[in-house]
Amino acid sequence: MELISSTFIYVKMFQIIELSKNVKKIVSDSDCYIIEESIVIDTSRRELKEELLTAIKSIINPDKIKKVIFTHLHYDHIGNFDLFKNAEFFASKNAVEAVQNHNTKSGFILDPYMTDKFDIPLKNIEEDKELKNIFEITKTPGHCESCIILYYKKDNILFTGDTYFREGSIGRTDLPTSTPQQMQQSQDIVHELIKEHNPIIAPGHDY
Repeated sequence: MELISSTFIYVKMFQIIELSKNVKKIVSDSDCYIIEESIVIDTSRRELKEELLTAIKSIINPDKIKKVIFTHLHYDHIGNFDLFKNAEFFASKNAVEAVQNHNTKSGFILDPYMTDKFDIPLKNIEEDKELKNIFEITKTPGHCESCIILYYKKDNILFTGDTYFREGSIGRTDLPTSTPQQMQQSQDIVHELIKEHNPIIAPGHDY
């Protein structure tokens, strides 16, 4: 796996790491990524809104973000969706259907406050041609059934959400819609991508 020599900028409690020319990682309890100054992957937890906003503004005006992708809909990944006033929002087909059918209370979000606030139009990422050209998108159920990972071909970066953190460290499988058996299959997918591409790993958490 590739090791990175990164540039660090400290903004309050957040670190900003330049993974590549096109990708900035905002590190905190739950990581947020900015790609090509137009796409965001995951938006951290609500309690960190002001700190995250400060970090994002040091990179780009959040109003210029065009697309926000959620690797899954847990509260610590969707918490600050409303920072991006002009963006479209994308997630897996399972996640979109859960929101459309008002099934989020079954455990997709894990936080009653965020469940009530999360009222945005959510689109199926697999139906967006632009994003499919930028990322190789793979379903990876296990942590929850709506999980996806995204391989950013241009800079050889694999965004793994809570499917995979690092070798020997993965997301929990004791939550609503978690499936330990499928998690093993998803790990096999991740390991195959690592074997094939030797990418930079960009996880949902740095555990």
